[in-house]
Amino acid sequence: MVDVTTGCSSTYLPLSIRRIDVPDYASILEEIATIFSEELNLTIDSKDTDLFESGAIDSLHLVELLFQIEQRFGIEISIDSLEIDNFRSINAIAKFVLSRNGTLSDG
Repeated sequence: MVDVTTGCSSTYLPLSIRRIDVPDYASILEEIATIFSEELNLTIDSKDTDLFESGAIDSLHLVELLFQIEQRFGIEISIDSLEIDNFRSINAIAKFVLSRNGTLSDG
């Protein structure tokens, strides 16, 4: 039996048995590819394709992409702090999502 400690009227589970659902890089890549195919109706040839230089997405696609990322991954993307390089490719988007979830370090 697990010893559950309470503090401030909340239940605390020791780190060794807490379940944290953090998606891995491969599942994030897959989910982003799904956003492109199912929500944006776009086929992207490579996960490294520059989405802007290739003309794959325009400003309306970018707005929908940002909305879908916020909804599916539970992160908030402020337009004021938007770094366009984080959205140049599917790989860049996946790294951005992981960094916002605190699971990918720079480098």
